[in-house]
Amino acid sequence: MVLGIFAFFLRPGFDLGNFLQGLQDLGPLWFYVGLSILPLFFVPTSPFYFLAGAAYPLWVNLIGLSAAVLVNMILAYLLGMFVLRSFSLRMAERIRGKPLVVKKNRAWGFAFLIKMAPGISPTLKSYIMSAAGIPFGIYIVISWSITMFYALGITLFGASFQEENRGGMIALGLVFLGTVVFFTWYVRRYLRASRMIEEE
Repeated sequence: MVLGIFAFFLRPGFDLGNFLQGLQDLGPLWFYVGLSILPLFFVPTSPFYFLAGAAYPLWVNLIGLSAAVLVNMILAYLLGMFVLRSFSLRMAERIRGKPLVVKKNRAWGFAFLIKMAPGISPTLKSYIMSAAGIPFGIYIVISWSITMFYALGITLFGASFQEENRGGMIALGLVFLGTVVFFTWYVRRYLRASRMIEEE
């Protein structure tokens, strides 16, 4: 879905310049209000970050991204806590099983693993962590910091694309790829260590 959206914006014949001018005329406030709310309904966030970098100055994006991501995560946590968690408890009672609850000593590791899991919507990750009972402080520190790192990377990529700075695009791509490889290695190492502790 994300690739499809990017393909739409970057397809031959599409006037990206006029579209970006429209975003600038709209103003960053409504753009970031959309970023705060629409992802709750599983709208992809990557195109938002890319367009923000291409349409608005860096200082505007630093403020806007920080606020929009924070508001979105608070709303997602509340929805997960009061909607999905209640549903999980009711379903557990029906089948006489146990709801998804993470112990406090595993909360940091679980939150990190969920946040770094590939192929899962960021919103769904928030819902899972909230429904699993991850404390809000742990949830917001892990989720906000990792999301902001990713968001700023895509935003800078969008800015470099708009300025036709191919060197900057390549450099950002390599840094992003290296970060993904490192975190993938770390997650696998963490999982192996967890299995060894459980076996002992």
